[in-house]
Amino acid sequence: MSSPWSWQQGPPAFMVSAGLPDEVTARTWNRPFWGGELAFAIGNVANPGFSDMLLSCHINIPSTTSLVIDYVRRATRALRWSHPGIAATIAFPPFTSLADFKPEQGRLVYQTAASEKDVSDWLDEVVFDKSFYLSAAEGDLNRALDALKKEIGAITTPRTQWMLKVNFISDAESNKHAVLIQTGHVIFDGIGTFEVLDLWLHELARVLTQEKEGCQWGEEAARLAKAVPDRLPEPWSAQPTPADHPVMKEIYASLQMPPVQFGLPVMHPDAVPTYTGTILKTFAAPLAENLRLAARTNGCGVFSAIVAANYLSILSLNPPTTFDGELHARILPNASDLRAKYLAGGAASKKDRRTWQVASALGGGVISARRLERFLQSDGVVRPGDVWTLARELQAQVTAQAPYQATAAYWVPDAIAMMMASFFSAAPAAIPKDKVVNVSSMGLMDDSLSASYPANSARPVLTISHPVFSGIGPALPSNELGALVHPYTWQRTLFLSFSFPAAALGSVEEQRARDAEGEPTLYGYVERFSGLLRELADTSALPN
Repeated sequence: MSSPWSWQQGPPAFMVSAGLPDEVTARTWNRPFWGGELAFAIGNVANPGFSDMLLSCHINIPSTTSLVIDYVRRATRALRWSHPGIAATIAFPPFTSLADFKPEQGRLVYQTAASEKDVSDWLDEVVFDKSFYLSAAEGDLNRALDALKKEIGAITTPRTQWMLKVNFISDAESNKHAVLIQTGHVIFDGIGTFEVLDLWLHELARVLTQEKEGCQWGEEAARLAKAVPDRLPEPWSAQPTPADHPVMKEIYASLQMPPVQFGLPVMHPDAVPTYTGTILKTFAAPLAENLRLAARTNGCGVFSAIVAANYLSILSLNPPTTFDGELHARILPNASDLRAKYLAGGAASKKDRRTWQVASALGGGVISARRLERFLQSDGVVRPGDVWTLARELQAQVTAQAPYQATAAYWVPDAIAMMMASFFSAAPAAIPKDKVVNVSSMGLMDDSLSASYPANSARPVLTISHPVFSGIGPALPSNELGALVHPYTWQRTLFLSFSFPAAALGSVEEQRARDAEGEPTLYGYVERFSGLLRELADTSALPN
């Protein structure tokens, strides 16, 4: 049987009551939000675009190939035909206050295109030529992309209903080209953002060598991406979440913990939000592989090692002068990608882009770093042995929760409801003044983003380089989180991409100046964290 989150033809009831022409009604599809989709949809209503993700890359083509904005539009048009969900929107019943807001009635809505004009109008709203940034950056693609990200991540940037936008930067004379996509977290997760860029580049390679294909618009609804419960290897069946479900118990226990008592100071706590700052660190091979070997030797995975190094870097840089009870921190929810292991098709499907579906596919859980006061050192130096001790403890939690990801489709909605209820009821006095850095769990991206297109071709039409992922968050969250680091590996290079509210934590330049004066800053933490990872990846310290 289909799940309660399956697509249904027709608009949701609250749109019907508002009155829609019969022709539009016939072209409308909807489904409820599943799991984290609902949390991000509610967040998008409160702060549109604040959880969006950005992913850019350089596009390399032969000098004899012409790459202009028309090809970018054609590639985006082709992507909508193959994956129509990229043009879905968020809808909630009308409300005037939180008292009459009904989040459980929210829906993901898709309207099939009635004509090529409909598609062209949509392309006008989601595809942008930003080549002037390259001129302003004197031909430096990275500087141009950084400036574009700053614009998109600014508090003043208008937000629209669309959850995929394509920004193109190009200069034919110098043969420099780049693309930056913006994705909404309701239907995309981090790995899904890499996948949709891969799918778009695949379409771009096709349109560069083929004539425009005709599309029978209206038929594309058959390819709307399914929610996780309808992508399971076995047919959906309703299964209530047991009261003693192990992951739910861990989440509940984490929610009862007292506020986090350490972190980085907020430079300007009362600042009006401006833009999203970014810091990028890259580590060339073989550091990523050495870190993996070191983690395995020490009984944990790379993710657990990075999380442990993250917390101990913050703790050593700005140790609390006093604290009550224990020092702790948590990642809640700790996202878990379901694609390769738990959805229909398994690992084989993950390697075949023809089976990919543009929809979030995250399970989850929680990992808690406990009794961190054990690792306070009078000299402020982080001991690698302490990192490995904490990493093993975190890994034990990840390992214990892993078997339950197979049934995430059933219990994740209850977990999200529990977390949302707790977050919305948190007292203002409980919000920590200092902020920790959260770590996303992305990992190895090579299976999600090819380096050449068509993939595995002996004669690729184009290649890409320097894929940089970041998030949008110009305002300081009301919880213990101050910044987010996205660690991922691609083509043997480890990327650490940090996103933070620049007004509150200071611009990078301001942070550097404060760091030089001995004050704890995000910049100082990034340098300490990066140096610690290099130390952990020193294979000369490993047993033969």
